[in-house]
Amino acid sequence: MSFSTKDEIRKMVGAALKPHFHAKEITKQQYTDICRDVSRMMYDKVGDAKSIADQEERNKWVDVAAEEVEKALGNIMEHQTSLRITTNGVDKNERLDIDGAHQDEKLDITSTPVEAVEVS
Repeated sequence: MSFSTKDEIRKMVGAALKPHFHAKEITKQQYTDICRDVSRMMYDKVGDAKSIADQEERNKWVDVAAEEVEKALGNIMEHQTSLRITTNGVDKNERLDIDGAHQDEKLDITSTPVEAVEVS
């Protein structure tokens, strides 16, 4: 596949992603990862430059790119939700201090001495 065809596909994917990035729904890294992954998947589906040369066919591939972006975004949102649930009530948007405590509370990180046990 030519570079220009790959570039056209990447632009299709980027156009579908940009509104989500500008709305701050995804990070720069997520934008990059989704754009790369969806573009690579699209390279295999599109096949050759003839598939995007015709305007009607190109519109079809724009729709496919948008659908694949939505799937990828859904996976990210699902993953973020599961992360939020597994953090024991700490919302991902809450500010944490460097030691992992909530901004207004400190964690007790003192260690308790452990007795030595002889192993035979």
